[in-house]
Amino acid sequence: MKTIIRNKMKHTILSIKNRAEVEKTIHSNLLQTEWWKNAKVIGLYYSYGFEWDTHALIDIALSQGKIVTLPRTNRNNRTMQFYQFENRASLENVYQDLWEPIPNPDLHCEPNNHDLMIVPGLAFDKKGYRIGYGGGYYDRYLQHYQHRTVSLAHDVQVIDKIPINKYDQPIEMIITNTRLLVCT
Repeated sequence: MKTIIRNKMKHTILSIKNRAEVEKTIHSNLLQTEWWKNAKVIGLYYSYGFEWDTHALIDIALSQGKIVTLPRTNRNNRTMQFYQFENRASLENVYQDLWEPIPNPDLHCEPNNHDLMIVPGLAFDKKGYRIGYGGGYYDRYLQHYQHRTVSLAHDVQVIDKIPINKYDQPIEMIITNTRLLVCT
C-alpha cells in the first residue's frame, strides 16, 4: 500500500502548478514559527528532484547564524549520521544525484544536539505519520531523537491515513502552503 501511495504522490507533486510560489509560501510559513526562530542547530536535507527546496533554507539558516547539519546515509545498514554543513564543496555526489556531506569526525552532530529536524516525506497524515522514500533511514534516526520535528508539504500531500508499522516515527508538525498542522 505504501508503494502505491508513494508512486501516486510523486506524480501529484510533479503536477503542482506555480511550484516556485508554493515553495516560497511553505518556506515563509516555516520561517515564521517559533521552532525555527529558536533553533540554533537545524537538521536539514539537501533536496533534489521533486522535493521541496531546502537549499534556500540552508542559506537562510546560515545567514541567521544557525548551524545546519545534513545527513550522510549508510546504505549497508540503512542508518544516517548528520554532519555540520560548511559549504557546497563539503558535499559529494554519492548515488542517484544525491549530495551528502563528506564525513568529517570534527563536524559530526549527535541526534540530540539538534534543536529542530526537517524531515522529508511524500505523504503525511494528521497524526504525523509519513511515507518517505522507502529506506526507513529517518525512522531509525528519529528513534534516538528527542527534539522538534517538522516536514514541508503541499496540502495535497496530507491524506486521511498512512499505513503504519511499529518502526514508523511520527513528526510533530507539517508545514504546508496554507497551514501549520500540529500532529496529534
